[in-house]
Amino acid sequence: MVLLPFTVSFAGRENYRLAEQLLAELPGIAYWAWQGAKFIEEESDPKRKFPMPDRSLALIDEYHAVNNPIDEFLSARFEEKEGSFVSSEALFTHWKEWSKELRVPPMSQNQLIYRLVEGTTWNLTRARIGSKRTRGLRGLAMRPQATS
Repeated sequence: MVLLPFTVSFAGRENYRLAEQLLAELPGIAYWAWQGAKFIEEESDPKRKFPMPDRSLALIDEYHAVNNPIDEFLSARFEEKEGSFVSSEALFTHWKEWSKELRVPPMSQNQLIYRLVEGTTWNLTRARIGSKRTRGLRGLAMRPQATS
């Protein structure tokens, strides 16, 4: 997805003849669009097919936070920390508290763990530790304020 932020408003200075003016430019606009499509077809590097404007990166982060409650939950309660471990039980307890406050639809502990591993931008892995083989995830640690 390529986000294109439109930060200029024409409120108060609307051009009511814009359609007529663009119609006069239609051959040039069609040629420009054709050239762009041709470039995309010929480009082999997927990162260059649709270059991301720098201004868009912050909007994409915001979009993911708003539309991915799992990442938002992780950012609110945890920090990425290689090698650290949090038990599945502790993760689910924090999720229930956090999701209740924000009215996020409930899910089971198994669903939560699956979505934490498969549906986030964090690099988390399932693990078992200790003599009791406690289940949990590696790659995150609780924020100090989240433990109280």
